[in-house]
Amino acid sequence: YRLKWLFPGSVTLRVHDYAHILLGRGVLVKDEAFVIGFTMGSTTRMTTLRASLFLLCARYMYPDGYRFYDAEAKIFRDGVRLAKIMKCKDLSRFDFSVCNARSVSYVRDKVGLDIPLLRAYYEYEKKNNKESRECQRLI
Repeated sequence: YRLKWLFPGSVTLRVHDYAHILLGRGVLVKDEAFVIGFTMGSTTRMTTLRASLFLLCARYMYPDGYRFYDAEAKIFRDGVRLAKIMKCKDLSRFDFSVCNARSVSYVRDKVGLDIPLLRAYYEYEKKNNKESRECQRLI
């Protein structure tokens, strides 16, 4: 969270957990890659250079079991692109407190998530990652 100036979209653990719920993702490594990529992509400050630098850190500095290798890097980049395409609100700046006691659908709408597009991407991810359990349980 302290590296927000370098990695836009850095969030607290609470906001990161909200992003998992809104995006309908679990907690396995490819899920993490997508959620982090989407969160970073929802900002207007994410660049290709910053994404590459983050992926370098995620490959070599993350602990074993959480590192982003080629498959995870692709899913991370897909998350960045999908958020940019959707033009949803910046998840790192969204005030989730205004959504207390509201349904997930309500919050998704307030954030501006395009659920049909998200489902289409999950179908694509599932089809192209047949060996991955986290991708096979999507949708």
